[in-house]
Amino acid sequence: YWAQAGDEAFARPAHREAVSHFESALRLVRSAKEGQCDRERELELLLRLNHTNMAGRGYAHPVTVDGFAEARRLVNSIGVSPHRFPIYYGNWVISHVSGQQAKALEIAEEMFDAATGDRNPDHSFMSARSFYLSRTMTGAFDTAEADYERVLELYDPEREPDLTRQYGQSPHLGLRCYRAIGLACRGFPTRAWQEMTGVPEHSENLGHSNTIGYAYAHYGMVAWLLGKHETAEEFSRRAIQVTEEHGLVMWKGIAMLVLAAVLPSRGQPEEAVELMEEGMRQCEESNTHVYVPYLYSHHVGNLLAVNRYEQAAEARDKVIAMSEHGSERWANAEIIRLLGDAERAGQGSDAAAREFYHQALAIAREQKARLWELRTSVGLADLMRNEGDINGARELLTPIYAWFSEGHDTPDLTRAKQLLDAFS
Repeated sequence: YWAQAGDEAFARPAHREAVSHFESALRLVRSAKEGQCDRERELELLLRLNHTNMAGRGYAHPVTVDGFAEARRLVNSIGVSPHRFPIYYGNWVISHVSGQQAKALEIAEEMFDAATGDRNPDHSFMSARSFYLSRTMTGAFDTAEADYERVLELYDPEREPDLTRQYGQSPHLGLRCYRAIGLACRGFPTRAWQEMTGVPEHSENLGHSNTIGYAYAHYGMVAWLLGKHETAEEFSRRAIQVTEEHGLVMWKGIAMLVLAAVLPSRGQPEEAVELMEEGMRQCEESNTHVYVPYLYSHHVGNLLAVNRYEQAAEARDKVIAMSEHGSERWANAEIIRLLGDAERAGQGSDAAAREFYHQALAIAREQKARLWELRTSVGLADLMRNEGDINGARELLTPIYAWFSEGHDTPDLTRAKQLLDAFS
C-alpha cells in the first residue's frame, strides 16, 4: 500500500509525500521478524526512495548519496540481485553531477563489466551512455564520438518509457542534450541545434516532471552556447518555473545559472549578478557541480559590468580554482578565454589577457574544440589588432575561420568574419 502510494505521489509529482510513503514502506518491511525480512523487496523500495530524492533534492545531495551507499551495502549482503546495476548507475550519476568525472569513468567501467556479464541490453545501453556523457564532460571529444556510435547501436526507442521510470529521467533525451553540447564544442553549430529540435516537446509528451526540468534547462544552455540569446532566456525562465512548481532543486539551480549568463546580453547585468549568486546557493545546497564552473565563469564579467571590481577578483580566483582542480574539462578553454576577456574589460592588463588567451588556445587545440578555439582567436586577434599587429591577427584568425563548414550565420562566425574584413 505504502509503495503504491509513493509511486502515485511521485507521478503527480509530490516528492515530499512520495518520500514519506516510501519511508513508511521501508519501515514496514524492516520491522518483519528476523529471517522474514525480504531484503530484495527492501532494496527495491530503497531504490525508489533514492530516485525520488534525486528528483526532489538533487542527484548528488548528501541524502541521495547516503541512500545509494546504503543500497550498495544491502546488495552486497544479498549477492546476486537484479537491482545491482541500477545501484552502479546511481553511483555513476552521483559522481557525474558532483563534478567527479574521473571517478564517474571508473564506475562506467564497472557498469560495462556488469552489463557484459548479465547480457542485458538495457544495461549495455546505459553503460555505453555513461561512458559517452563522462568523456564529453572531460573534454575527450574524439573518444566520446566513438562511444556515441556504440550508444546508437544499442538504443531501443520502445524501451524509453520504462527506462525513464527506472532511472529517474529519460536517458534518450539526456543523450541528445550531451550530443548537442559535444557537437557545439567541436565546431558543428548547425548539427548541434538540430540535435535539440523537439527536445522540449518530447519531454512534455513523456509527462515526466524531472525529464521536463532537465530538457528545458539544457535547451536553454545549448541555445546560450550557440548565441541564441532570446531562446536561451525563454527556456531558462521556463525551466525555473517548472522546477519551482515540481520542487526540482537541482535543475532550478542550473537554470538560474544559465539565465544569469544570458541576462547581460539582454541588458540586465544587475539582475544577472543577483541571480548567479542565488543559483550558486541552490547548486551548493544540492551538491551540484556539473556545468557549474563554465556557467559561474560568466560571473566575473557580470560583476565587472556593474563595477564590483573586488568581488570580480574573488570570483576570478574561484573560477581558476574550479578549472584547475576539477576533472570536468569540457569548457576549460572557454572558461579561461572569459577570464582573458575580463582582464580587458576590467582593471586588468593586456599582458594578462594575452596569457589567458594563449592558455585557452592550447587547451582548445588539444581537445579539438573548434568553437572555443574560434572564440579565443577572435579575442586574441582583436587584441593584436589594437596593438598594431594586423598581419599576426589575420594569420591567427584565418585558418580557424576557414575550418568551419556550417553555421556561418551564427554570432561567433559573424564576428570572426567582421574582424577578418576589417583586417583587409
